[in-house]
Amino acid sequence: MEKIEIPICAFLLIQVALVYGDHLHQANIWPMPNFVSYGDKTLVISNAFELKTEGSKFGDASEILKDGFSRLMDIVKLDHVVDANLSQFEQSAVLGGINVAIASPSSELQYGVDESYKLIVPSPGEQAYARLEAPTVYGALHGLQTFSQLCHFNYRTRAIEVKLAPWTIHRYA
Repeated sequence: MEKIEIPICAFLLIQVALVYGDHLHQANIWPMPNFVSYGDKTLVISNAFELKTEGSKFGDASEILKDGFSRLMDIVKLDHVVDANLSQFEQSAVLGGINVAIASPSSELQYGVDESYKLIVPSPGEQAYARLEAPTVYGALHGLQTFSQLCHFNYRTRAIEVKLAPWTIHRYA
């Protein structure tokens, strides 16, 4: 019978992966932001998840933000039939939408435009909306893409979930 030798480094890497692996794969956001913090709660996306722009100086005359939100919803839903019965969840765990506040009224894209953002997904029991703050619409589009990476379809409940809430994510220019 052959003797199988496993280097000690490989053994240690396997142990680390087994212990911490569950959390490592859930925080993979691309491109990696400058700052990420998350919790251990789960939120459910409302069937009527909506875009709000309260506090935004951006008018969206060209519908860049609206189109970005539409792409977000397409990415999140994919081809799943999202027909969750939200009455089975605590109302405080249902996320009604995302409020996007953009500081600049301009949609002009030029070299060096600030594409930073700050995304805050609340804990259950707090506000019913995620908040996305960005200096330009292009930062907001990156923030919407990041938000889409936090969402996962639950085949059992047929709902879109955001696990590990609350989230705070910053991407600096």
